[in-house]
Amino acid sequence: MLKPAEETKSASESFPLISVIIPVYNVQQYLRECVSSVLAQVYSNLEIILIDDGSTDESGKLCDEFALSDERISVFHKTNGGQSRARNYGVEHCHGDWVLFVDSDDYVSPVYVEALWTAIESKHCNMAAFAFSLPFQNGDVADLAQSMSDVRAAGDIKILPAKDYIDNLLYRYCDTGPYCCLYRREELISHPFPDMVFEDAATVYRIAYDAEEIALIPCNNLYAYRNRQGSIMNKGVSYRLVDSAIRLGRRVYDDMNRWYPGDASAAASCGFSITRVVLLKTTKYDVKFRRALWHELCSYRHDLLMDKRAKKIKRLAAAASYLGMHSFIALSKAMNHFTR
Repeated sequence: MLKPAEETKSASESFPLISVIIPVYNVQQYLRECVSSVLAQVYSNLEIILIDDGSTDESGKLCDEFALSDERISVFHKTNGGQSRARNYGVEHCHGDWVLFVDSDDYVSPVYVEALWTAIESKHCNMAAFAFSLPFQNGDVADLAQSMSDVRAAGDIKILPAKDYIDNLLYRYCDTGPYCCLYRREELISHPFPDMVFEDAATVYRIAYDAEEIALIPCNNLYAYRNRQGSIMNKGVSYRLVDSAIRLGRRVYDDMNRWYPGDASAAASCGFSITRVVLLKTTKYDVKFRRALWHELCSYRHDLLMDKRAKKIKRLAAAASYLGMHSFIALSKAMNHFTR
């Protein structure tokens, strides 16, 4: 655990400025809980950037009130452009060499920042992460770590080569959510979030590749992720969703085959999984969407079926795809219902 600043060098030397970027859009009922949890961090040398992305409720006004209450908070109001642009805007306007992202309807453990920075400092890595956030439903209270003792009790920090961590992301043994990682700002400038759905999955693995090594914290009780109906994945299918799924699969597959020739099986797992998720959201009336997604899914299924590192349930889904699209959709929906 880091020593108190007064026992070491100056705060700016011992505790570098970390920028926490929070995109905000129509979340007035959740925003206070989110911001309060960031303000309550044990790690205090923070810059909190609130990006009001054209909110039409009272969220923008709340942001301004927060800024008046704590000098660490800065607010930027912009026209609505989506979460990717809001995050990129925050990166452009922040001052820390290190950056974290928090979604404005979630909240974090008081040692969220400290745990990630301790991993960076102790393992001398350019990126730190934990595997998963802690999902919760409205009305529930997430059981988050309250001290570094809770974090240490989960186990020792591990150093993963970039390839191993990227494989974990693509196989879904680690979450691709950007809030699970502490990044160097320069890497976020080099790899901005693309304007698409699944922008996190399309970005985090590229930053990990440049980082070369990732310090992985075994504690998954640092970030509370709110499940709510407003998510785009809880809405109907759209051209943007279908196009993003196809683009993501191809982007990952091309990168992995270029970086690791002959060892890019995890990319097939990612491509198959993401197209399957969106395919199951379609109806019998979405003929063009289904045809495009099915074509992509079939291009990944053989590699996934032969990949012994992939999850068994995904390999089973790949095998089921050889029964044809309609049978595959019916079986997949039944399987999803059973596993729930």
